[in-house]
This record gives sequence, structure tokens and C-alpha cells, in this order.
Amino acid sequence: INVCPKSDDASPFPEKVTVYFPERAEIESIDYTEFLEGCLRGFLPENGEIYEQQTLEALAAVINTNALYALKNHDSFDNFGADFTVCESFPYADYTDKAVNAIARAAVREAVDYSENMYFTYEDKPVLLEFCRISCGRTIDKSPLMPSVSLPSDVMCKGYLSKNAYTENEVLALSEIKRLRDNPADWFSEPIYDEYGALETIKISRQTITGEFIKETLGLRSTAIEITHEDDCFIFACRGWGGNTGMSLAAADAMSRDGKTAEEILAFFYGATLENPHSPDK
Repeated sequence: INVCPKSDDASPFPEKVTVYFPERAEIESIDYTEFLEGCLRGFLPENGEIYEQQTLEALAAVINTNALYALKNHDSFDNFGADFTVCESFPYADYTDKAVNAIARAAVREAVDYSENMYFTYEDKPVLLEFCRISCGRTIDKSPLMPSVSLPSDVMCKGYLSKNAYTENEVLALSEIKRLRDNPADWFSEPIYDEYGALETIKISRQTITGEFIKETLGLRSTAIEITHEDDCFIFACRGWGGNTGMSLAAADAMSRDGKTAEEILAFFYGATLENPHSPDK
């Protein structure tokens, strides 16, 4: 894997891109850098805080990589003729035009200015990279692009464990069998977990469902799910936030606070050999 500087002479990136907004049923043409800024804003913490600058720079480089991959691989019939569709076609990013405070806006712009010059390739072709907000403590191995890494700091970070309560009637949405056992505590059985702690499958009555199905249906943060029943409710406890693959933003932030650069963070998560346009010899 290489992280390559964007050449001003032969840039693979357009100056402008078109974006389809489903809610308005409109296609807009916007500057490519403005699009990247919007994607980066979509991953700012919901509590109003912002990530460390090096974390934002690393994330901007990954989003830049995925944008190039999407541009090179999307069909002309996709996105109603646009390059991207908000929250749908752009892989692993969530474009938003929401307003942010001046400090966050400046940090996002600085990160895009720094990292729009970098993108990952594999065998001279664009690649699609994954990342998550918080890992389960060890990321999934998808070598060579995204090797498994141990991230003990994630286990201690705020938001690692989330719990959501659902009524018995709400949980019935998970089953095609609408008449289940009389005792709700016996509805779920035979959970199977993978080596990373993600729930692969579980039985609800006689039906087998996947952890991914549960996550998507109930809007949970991850597939590292444990289910308990108490006080006429089901408690779904999740570890981590996201797909548990590639860069963890929480771990990247911890590395940033320890003095790591964006390039060092990228190299740790993606095993990258970095051609750095910002190094002194460039």
C-alpha cells in the first residue's frame, strides 16, 4: 500500500464534483475540497467536541482515498447521474452540510488542506478503506490493506460500551415468527461469536438471525452484542462503535495526544509505506 502525494500536474481528482441530495431530489455541483470538508464534518463527535488535528488529518486522507475509489468505480447510472449520493453511495463517510462552530470549521479545513494531497493505492489502483469510531479492542484482520491491531485504549474510552433497552413487542420485529415462547427470557438462544467478539448468529425461537441484522434493525452501534432480559425489557449491550475494521478514531485520537503524526497513525492502521509530500526532502 502506498500513500501518494497528489500531483498538481496530473491530479486524479476533479476540481468539482456533483452530489445528489435525496431529501431535496436535487443535484448540486460543489468544489471537491468542500465535499471532503462536508464528509469530515459528518464524523465530528455529536457532543460538540472535535478530534485532535492529527486524527482529522488521518481521517481526511482515508475519506480522500474512498472518494477517489468511488469516482473511479461508480456506474454512470448510479446517483442519478451525480458523482455521489449523500449518505448512500459514498463508502464509509457521511456527508453533511450542517453548521459547525468556527473552531471545528477551521480544524476541518486545515485537515483537508493537509490531506487532500494524499491517497492510498494498492498495485497502482485506488482502494476502499474502512474505519470505525471505536473498536472492540482488537480490529478485524483484512490484510494486506487493513491488518488486525490491538487497541487496549479503546476499551477504556468513553462510548466503548452502550446499552439500549427494547420492549418485548419491539424485539418481535426481529422475528418472522410472531408467536414465541411464553417466557421472553427464553426467546434468544445459541449465540455464536467470532474471534473478535462480534455476534455472528443467534436464534430467536426457531429462526436464526445475524448480528448484522440485529444491528441494522435496532440501530445499534456495533455487532459485538450481548442480550439480556430484565423487567419486561431486553437489554442490548454493544462494545465498540462501527465495523471494527481499519482505523479506530478513538485510538487515533489517543495516538494524536501522544504526539503521533497523521502519517504515523495511517501507517499503524493500514500498514502503509508513506510517500509524504510534507517531508523536508520534498
